[in-house]
Amino acid sequence: MNYYDLSIPSTPPTRGYRLGLWRLRRQRIYRILIALAAILTYILLYLTLKRDDYTNDMLKAIVLLFCSVAVFLALLLVARNRIDVVRMRKREVQERHDYNYAMYRTLYKKKEKFRSITLLQMARQQIELHRPQMALQALELVKREKLNVAQLRSFYFYQAAALYLDAQESWQEALTSCYAIPQKPQQLSQEEIESLFLPESNPDKLVLAVSEWEEQKASWPVVTILAAILILYTGVYYSVNGLLSWRYHYRDWVVYVSFFILFFGWTVLTLYWLFKLFRLIGKQTEKGKGAKTVQKIFLVILWICLFLGNSLMQVAQIFGSDAEVEVQPNGVIEMKHENWLDPPEYYYNKATGLFFRRTLTLDEIIEYGISEGTLEDDSTEQIPDGEIQNDSGTEENQTTGENTTDTNIDETAENGADTETEDPLMSQARAVYTYMKEHGEITDEGDVSQVTASCNAKGNFYAVFESGEENGNSWDNRLVYDRTSKNGECELFVYEREETGKDTQLLGFYAVNKTTGEVISGEKTSWSEVGSEAYREATGE
Repeated sequence: MNYYDLSIPSTPPTRGYRLGLWRLRRQRIYRILIALAAILTYILLYLTLKRDDYTNDMLKAIVLLFCSVAVFLALLLVARNRIDVVRMRKREVQERHDYNYAMYRTLYKKKEKFRSITLLQMARQQIELHRPQMALQALELVKREKLNVAQLRSFYFYQAAALYLDAQESWQEALTSCYAIPQKPQQLSQEEIESLFLPESNPDKLVLAVSEWEEQKASWPVVTILAAILILYTGVYYSVNGLLSWRYHYRDWVVYVSFFILFFGWTVLTLYWLFKLFRLIGKQTEKGKGAKTVQKIFLVILWICLFLGNSLMQVAQIFGSDAEVEVQPNGVIEMKHENWLDPPEYYYNKATGLFFRRTLTLDEIIEYGISEGTLEDDSTEQIPDGEIQNDSGTEENQTTGENTTDTNIDETAENGADTETEDPLMSQARAVYTYMKEHGEITDEGDVSQVTASCNAKGNFYAVFESGEENGNSWDNRLVYDRTSKNGECELFVYEREETGKDTQLLGFYAVNKTTGEVISGEKTSWSEVGSEAYREATGE
């Protein structure tokens, strides 16, 4: 009966075997975490698609976030397994064997290549424990076609050693096969191996040679852990920035710290990988000098491209954001926007937590005393003026009769009340309607009086400009209120088509100056497009 036969159940109650089982448990935990991350990503994607300010860039940010988390977890798993290897080097041979035995029967059960490599390691450890028969059982199940050249040479050497220590004559045949395979520079030469198999040689020397034959170099995975953290930080930083609403931005200190981490972190890390790849290429004996040179040149060019790309991204992040001039005790931040040769523009943000700031709304600007609101004249002041005018008119038209004078007064007062009580958004919507009629964007025979107002499910104001039926489906062309512009000077609207059974279609973007009533077209039909120059200048966006 072969101890390593997988068809025979075996669970030795040893510490090494229990430690080996944790490799399988960590693999399962990793898969659970990846599945959980995928579910959370789907939820985030669903919620993002429901946002009014959704853009394709948000989709890219979500994908980047998921990929960075997945790579982070994978590298942590690799690092934790590497730590096990380092710690195992300090344990007894039997404990290391049982650790490999657990992985052989669980994690590598369906992976022939890894199973064969693990059997090779356990055979060496059995020889170290002076159990050559057990080593031969392990070697019996090795799939030699799954081994590389170096591993195949180790196989025949271990086989020869086990047969020799077990006093079987066939060891010479195995040793001949070992000699037929090219040796690695750090391995024993043929003469040194032959000296170990001489009758007068001490068997303990052969066991020691087997132990040192293929010493595994193991170091703490510091670089792997740092790479995992850097990848996660990169993904979170850019993803959060891409998912933020237009009103929210990173604080200056976050941008500067991220510049230092991302620029120098990726530069150092890629240089380290470049050096490691250079060493790996140099060790490849099967390739000629010319092929190695070409590979190195390609790697250098690739690194330069990555370096330049990373540099441009970080510099653009620094210079593309407005600077914080002063942070007031109430959390208001004075911002400065510089546009090449134009004089700098100043506006205000509000600190939101430690990491973010947001653009102030018009009400907040007035509340903090940054700008005085443009107030309409009080109706009590207008009424006396109207009365004076009407009284004057009464005196001038006394001959026409008292009733005529009273009617004029009532009409004037009523019209004045309508002007004062009309929703400002409705007035701005009418201005947009007039603008669109003048520019041929509305072709029906109606006029501004047909515009009706309402609110959608989110409480946003909208005005219906056109409506009708087509192919049995009813449709409305409506102007939906979006928000106040970045500079606080304009109200922004989105012109869209709502049709039964179809997705909302964006038709245009408009800005209305709150002071002058001027209408500016964005000349775009999607959120991701850049608006016209006049639109951008009017809104400050």
